[in-house]
Amino acid sequence: MREDTSTNRLKDALHLFRWIGNNDLFTKVQMILFLNKRDIFAEKIGNVPLTVCFPNYRFKSDYKNATAYIKRKFEVQITDRTKFIYTHLTCATDTDQVQFLMNSITDMIIAENFKQTGVL
Repeated sequence: MREDTSTNRLKDALHLFRWIGNNDLFTKVQMILFLNKRDIFAEKIGNVPLTVCFPNYRFKSDYKNATAYIKRKFEVQITDRTKFIYTHLTCATDTDQVQFLMNSITDMIIAENFKQTGVL
């Protein structure tokens, strides 16, 4: 993504996610989506309604509803409905959360590899 003040970065991220997620190189892989800066989003959603970026948004403009909506916007970018997307709302400066996520992802990858090799 290039830095462009006229382009909505969230919409640009959706486009990039669609391109990567539907690429033939990634047909047999699960995806992990990190929606970072949840702290900044929580602050902004109280001041700027999501309809500014997404005019079709019809829910309460609060953190819970807005993050669920955005998560769904990313999920529908993937045309293969059998592909599962693991989505995490993150704050990179929350080191405890990042460490927990990295440990969970490592466990998930190891378990999947064991399953594919017949160990599990």
